[in-house]
Amino acid sequence: MQAIVAGNTMLLYAQQVDIPALIGSVHAAVDDGTIPMATIDDAARKVLVLRRTVSGKTGRFVHCFEECLAVID
Repeated sequence: MQAIVAGNTMLLYAQQVDIPALIGSVHAAVDDGTIPMATIDDAARKVLVLRRTVSGKTGRFVHCFEECLAVID
């Protein structure tokens, strides 16, 4: 969580990681206010913009549920 709090957009790891536990930790940190939801939204937006820029595609390039649409638009 320190990496996200410090402003990293993505978490990279070089060894086996318990992804469900990692996701749970991020949820808990958002729930208790350690990480503002705006930080998660901003990181997601940056990654999506980067993927769109690199791919050269202008439309949606990931399948997304209704909750994600505001991040992509």
